[in-house]
Order: sequence, then structure tokens, then C-alpha cells
Amino acid sequence: LSDLGAKQYISQLEEVTENAINGAWTLNILIKFSLTGVYLLSVPYIAVFLEKPEVIPPLYALSVVLPLSCCGNPGVWLHSRNLNYKPLFRIEVISKALSFLFIVTYAYFNPSYWAMIFGVILSYALPMLLSYTITKHKPKLCFTEIRGQSGFSQWIILNGFVGFAKAQTDALLVSKFFALELVGVYGMFKNLTIMPANQIFSPLTEPLIAAFSTLKRNGNLTPYHINLSTYVSMLLLVPTCALMRNFHFDIVYVLLGSKWTEHSQVFANLALLMVPLVHGRIVTQLLIAIGYVK
Repeated sequence: LSDLGAKQYISQLEEVTENAINGAWTLNILIKFSLTGVYLLSVPYIAVFLEKPEVIPPLYALSVVLPLSCCGNPGVWLHSRNLNYKPLFRIEVISKALSFLFIVTYAYFNPSYWAMIFGVILSYALPMLLSYTITKHKPKLCFTEIRGQSGFSQWIILNGFVGFAKAQTDALLVSKFFALELVGVYGMFKNLTIMPANQIFSPLTEPLIAAFSTLKRNGNLTPYHINLSTYVSMLLLVPTCALMRNFHFDIVYVLLGSKWTEHSQVFANLALLMVPLVHGRIVTQLLIAIGYVK
């Protein structure tokens, strides 16, 4: 809901100025801090809707995620625009590795859901801090270029709102009408099945917007490039889905243990989510790159 597409906006610009970067960063901060305020006010009502008052402390703790996600150095967007993903990859690996080690260590000494919550917060804090080590850009508030991005971002926000509703409605319904144990089963399997899409296919398709934008600026973007991207993703996606569908029991047993295997068919069915997720991202990257955001 708070994704303004700042990085995509910078990637598709014909020319990038310091004011454009700082303006996108400023708009990002304004929107995300405003949404954080709305979120904090909404926490008690969320607990009432779910009829689970025990969710209030973790929901308040997670409120820091939005501010952390927008306070990083916007100079890293230039790395994406220039297809320089080595420093970004290094930050991603370091952040995920340290977050994972923290969660495992915390959970070992204090087995509770707070291990995951603190781990999520850490996974946002580390990239934010490390972003200042890979660019010399000095961010500052700039309101002169906000209008340029706001026209671009309004469609990104609308798309995000529809996408969020589509992706989270099932989770809200399950949380509302089922016992906590079944909510945990559904949430665990949904997160597990889309993990390859988020952790493997999403990083693989992320450079497409910069690549498509560069080809468009040079007048070289053709259907061949889109077809090639789709074909390569299918070469990886189809075997992955087939593996998850046919060996769901074994995968669940290895990753989660015998207590989860009775629900492994849920994992098999949800594995099909990866196909629309990955191809939706490819099409979205293309539309943004050629300026068809609306």
C-alpha cells in the first residue's frame, strides 16, 4: 500500500537529477510516515475485528517497518538504473543472513513468535543502514520534484492497493473464521510456497525494468526481449512448481517436520500461486518501463 515505485520511477526517467532522486525520497517519507500514523491508530480496531487482543503488542512493534523501509539512502536507486546489482546483492545477502541467524538464536533461547517479529524488523533495519555504505549520495528533503513523481506514483499506489487486497483478503478471512492453529497452518504454507517467487524469481526479474527502460531509451526494445524473459522464467518456474506439487509431503516433512505433513496437500495446491506471481511481475516491469503505468 505504501509502495510509490520510487526506484521504478528513477529507472524509467530519460535523465536523472539529484533533485529527482531527493524528491522521490521525500515523497516516500511523507507517505510512509503518514501511513504509519494511520496504522498505529488502527491497531486496536484490527484486534477487535480479528477478536484476538493478543495481537496488539506485535502489531505495535511492527509499526517501525514502514519508517525503516523509507529512510535508506536513495542513491542506491542509481545502482538499479545502471544495472549495477553487485552492491545491492551484497546488502541483500548480508541482511538476510544476519536476520536468519538472529531469529534462530533468539528462538533457541526464547521460543516465541517474538523471534520472527524482531527478525522482520532487523531485516528492514539492516538494508537501511547498509545503504549508506554503497553510495556517496547525500539525501535531503526536496519538494520541488514531488509533482513529477506523484503523477507516476498514483497509479503505482492504486495498483498496489488492488494487489494488496487481492493477496491479503484470504488471510483476513482465515484469521477471522478459523482457529489460531489453522491460521498458522495456512499462513506458514502460503509463505513457504511463495518463498521461491519472492527470494529467487523476484530478484531475477527485478533488473528487467532497468533493462527494458535502457532498451526503450535506445530505441531497441522489441517483442523478442519480452518473449525471452518469459521463456527463461518458464524454464525455471515449471520444474519448480512440478517439484513442489509432486513431492509436497517430502518437502513439508524435511522443512517443517512430521506434525505438518497432514496438511501438505495445502502446500501442493498453493504452489500454483508462483505462476501468476512471476509472470505478473514481468508484465508489470514492462509496462512501467515503457511508461504505461496507468
